[in-house]
Amino acid sequence: MAKLESTLKNMILSLAVISMVMSAALGVVYNLTKGPIDKADKQKEIDAIKGVLPAFDNDPTKEMKEVDGITFYPAKKGNQLVGYAVKTFTEKGFAGHIGIMVGFLPDGTIHNTIVLQQKETPGLGTKMMESKFHDQFNGKKPASFNMTVKKDGGEVDAITAATISSRAYCDALDRAFKAFNKEFATSKVESAADKCDTITCKITDFTLFAKVLPKFDNKPETTVKQMDNCEIFTATMAGKTVGYAIKSGATGYNTENKIWILTGFDIDGTIVDVIVLSQKESVGYGDQILDKKFLSQFKGKKPETFKLDLKPNKGSIDGISGATISSKGFADALLKAYEIFKQVKQ
Repeated sequence: MAKLESTLKNMILSLAVISMVMSAALGVVYNLTKGPIDKADKQKEIDAIKGVLPAFDNDPTKEMKEVDGITFYPAKKGNQLVGYAVKTFTEKGFAGHIGIMVGFLPDGTIHNTIVLQQKETPGLGTKMMESKFHDQFNGKKPASFNMTVKKDGGEVDAITAATISSRAYCDALDRAFKAFNKEFATSKVESAADKCDTITCKITDFTLFAKVLPKFDNKPETTVKQMDNCEIFTATMAGKTVGYAIKSGATGYNTENKIWILTGFDIDGTIVDVIVLSQKESVGYGDQILDKKFLSQFKGKKPETFKLDLKPNKGSIDGISGATISSKGFADALLKAYEIFKQVKQ
């Protein structure tokens, strides 16, 4: 066979032929593998549904319903509904997207949860896949169980050194519950996490008071009083008042959900510590009010000399870069707490 002359025309023709052959080969491979891949994906889906719900005998995938990116799979046994598997997600993981399958019984109780996709830090965030973490949600009703981590005022034990991943897991479950509640619950109820966005949320976790107050021997939660949409808790030692914890809120970037904080003052007005109870600020920006680096600047400060406003406003607070509005909302909540403290002390 004569060798083709090395010309631009022949080179283009050769590339075109090679491209056509490769495209045809890829098409053949795709057609050969598409069926097995789809079958494997469906089996994985069914296995996840089985893992989060009681026994059923229908094919939930044939009755699935998708709403706002969340997929519902009704599971039945002998035509009796046993629950819904809900494929939910969050983008708030340390590495972004996390996919979870959660099973709800007809009354809204969580039966079980399984992680479908995650790219969290090995040995830290990946511990969300361990039963020690995810089993704590089993048997809980989100209407009464506050699905936020204890650090934020909730009831969930976060993974050590992986608070962001833990918060993300809770966010995905809360998203699933709200969708389930909207679509299928017989009576619509708020989640406990939503209720904690208001002044009516009761603080009962002893560790929160222990973190923000001087040493005490009473039960501050039993002393609660309300003033100007704030709650005041008194700490005593041997019958003598040693400090006050004050729950206050203010609007940040998210105008629909206030930033709620708990600030502890000793008897002379020094801030013992402050923690965020609830916030729904922008991920990666305003939610940095939860970070130790931001919160540590208030510990041990006296508002008489440490002005509770941002530095651009001639205050003493270092705001969060790119989240001035959220920083200002936090500062407003803290200032409100201090004003309440001064009224209580009078």
